[in-house]
Amino acid sequence: MKNRIESIDGLRGVAITLVILFHTFYHSISLTPWLGGLENVWVVKYGFLGVELFFLISGFLIYKSIETCKSLGEFLLKRWLRLFPAMLLATILIFSTSYLLSERPNGIPKLVDCLPGLLFIHPYFFEKFFTIKTVPIEWAYWSLFVEVIFYVIFGISYFTNKKNAPNALLILFLLSILYRLLEFLNLANILLIKKLVDGSFIYFGWFYVGCIQYRDQKENIEKINIKSLIILVLSSIATVGLNWKGIIFCLLIYLIFCNWTLNTKKNLLINNPVFVNLGVISYPMYLIHENAILALSIKTQYFFPDMWNYVNPIPGLITILLTAIVITRFCEPAIKKLIVRLLGFIKTDLAHEKHTS
Repeated sequence: MKNRIESIDGLRGVAITLVILFHTFYHSISLTPWLGGLENVWVVKYGFLGVELFFLISGFLIYKSIETCKSLGEFLLKRWLRLFPAMLLATILIFSTSYLLSERPNGIPKLVDCLPGLLFIHPYFFEKFFTIKTVPIEWAYWSLFVEVIFYVIFGISYFTNKKNAPNALLILFLLSILYRLLEFLNLANILLIKKLVDGSFIYFGWFYVGCIQYRDQKENIEKINIKSLIILVLSSIATVGLNWKGIIFCLLIYLIFCNWTLNTKKNLLINNPVFVNLGVISYPMYLIHENAILALSIKTQYFFPDMWNYVNPIPGLITILLTAIVITRFCEPAIKKLIVRLLGFIKTDLAHEKHTS
């Protein structure tokens, strides 16, 4: 595909692999006990940290991308065009097939449950501001709510003060650490702030590190930034607690990321064709895999109970892979093209109306 950087897709491929391993063999193992036995393997147990690798990549790329934008509106529109088409397709697919996959851990979604994903708004805020009770059709969408708030905060910060734009992320992250400390000491208990902290700001350290890594690469600084490393350690503790294995895994992810940003030579891991191709389809895979992989595993176990346990998820995984390829190669570009054309018509009509009024 044009305009793609192979090594970035490789990093995404590593990230989505970690997330899928976690959701398949760890997260809901009580529903699929035949997949048990891998719970203590690091890449499975800490596979959820693939999301944090996505955050590092996002911080790096968003800083790079925003420099090509002339305004906050242009930046946010580009981000929306990047996220919405695949989300729309994934939502339609998940909702329309949920009755066929009744084994979904999240159950069969209601129509209103499509709103958080389509609007990229956390369910808590629907209930608080619109008195609409809803849950996302995939719990994995929590990270998209974090991403979108990051876009808004970083966008405002950048177009207010370009030089110090990442500092807004750092301040909000450190304030989140402070709030958690006050909460631990029973000195703070404000639900709205808690939701903003736990559901967004506490992850801003990861985005900040990604941003700083981009700035250092741009300035040809070929060494690990000590300040970034300190924030990375704090972010790791905020994510996994005082779990030394989890913290080490976070540092390993950071080193993989740093090796890519500091080393221009091809990396045998992230430039591996398997990871590169997985990275290309990683976004739609992330959107559709969480409940589907488990529901399809349960169905496979029902029809083929004698199948070797660790082969059991393969039919479901192949189904998800093929679906993600179709979305990426054919459906998503078509939807994006249609939206851009529609926006062009609206812009033309507004310009014509302004001209004639």
